[in-house]
Amino acid sequence: MNIKETAVNVFSRRHTPDSPLSHSTLEHEKVAELLRVATSIRDGYEPDNYDSGGRAIVATLPSEYNEHFFSGVAIVEEGEEVLEGFRSRVEGELPRPYREVIRTQKPSAKAVELIFYNSKALALTGSNELPIDDANWELVSINAYPDTNNTFPPIQPYALKANYYGLDGGTPTNYTEEDFLDLLTVSEAYWHNKAMIRVEP
Repeated sequence: MNIKETAVNVFSRRHTPDSPLSHSTLEHEKVAELLRVATSIRDGYEPDNYDSGGRAIVATLPSEYNEHFFSGVAIVEEGEEVLEGFRSRVEGELPRPYREVIRTQKPSAKAVELIFYNSKALALTGSNELPIDDANWELVSINAYPDTNNTFPPIQPYALKANYYGLDGGTPTNYTEEDFLDLLTVSEAYWHNKAMIRVEP
């Protein structure tokens, strides 16, 4: 795969130790550079400009980097407090639903995937940081998992809907309605008993 430049997109800067998301102890810029050492890279969803080079990819990191990552994903256990509501991911974006479970800490990662969009895909919504080029890749999300059974989960339902319907903060796709509904079924089945972790002592 051709890689010219890597950068940190504003959406990935949400991944901090204080957030209910997976995070890394490495600087975001260093995490973005890890695309070059990924053990595997596969296509993510297909942006609306896929035919002209827009791409979203999922990069799996070598296991030796796991020690630098902590997972924000949890299977909700009976009796745990779960918080639900709406908030914006970044300033100026319409609020999205969130679901969080209270835990005292995030678990160490057993597997890590990084989500990158190329600048051509991000240009669909004017959210690219790098010049428009098929080979310029921007880190959008850090996905760390607490065990190997939780690896490679589907995109969360609302994110899938935001992309498909072109909602605020979504990146348009070229999915057919059948593709979308199939993916939504898988997504809802996976995420129904899971939540992100809000750390409280």
